[in-house]
Amino acid sequence: DNDTLKNLMTVPVSKSALAMTKMALLFLFSIAFMAVGGLVVLAIVLAAVVIIWILFFNRFLLTSVNTDLAASKNIHTRLMEKLFVVIVAVIVTITIKWVGILIINSLLVLPAASARNLARSMRSYHFWAIGISLFSGVSGLIVSYYLGTAAGGTIVLIAAAIFFVTYVLGHAGGKSRVG
Repeated sequence: DNDTLKNLMTVPVSKSALAMTKMALLFLFSIAFMAVGGLVVLAIVLAAVVIIWILFFNRFLLTSVNTDLAASKNIHTRLMEKLFVVIVAVIVTITIKWVGILIINSLLVLPAASARNLARSMRSYHFWAIGISLFSGVSGLIVSYYLGTAAGGTIVLIAAAIFFVTYVLGHAGGKSRVG
């Protein structure tokens, strides 16, 4: 606003330089506030998804494995299916601006496929999928920073490499897997 510009006028610098400085500061702070706001939204969605997952995990699992059995246990299978779809849709909608649609598809499929190659139970399947997702996400960000590459693509390449390693390990060992 004009008050800021007037206050800065006491500094012996030209008006155009002050105006440029003000625009640069506004630009940088707006980016910072958007990023922080985006992280806050991600944190809220994460907390909500974790709470829903804790409360409804067994119902989700039974509904996905056998809807008739779930219905016989008085589980509203349609509600569970719709709730799961809404959770995935919200996550995809929020993260699409961060990584893009094709990368989101890869991030949904690759950790789950890798976990399937390693897991022996449904519980370990979930833990492997979450662990692989976190590892590929964090390591992809770190590697992309140091190599100067696109973060999303680097994350997917790491997730794909993990999938190929788990595929070889899973089939070489011949152990029983989930599914």
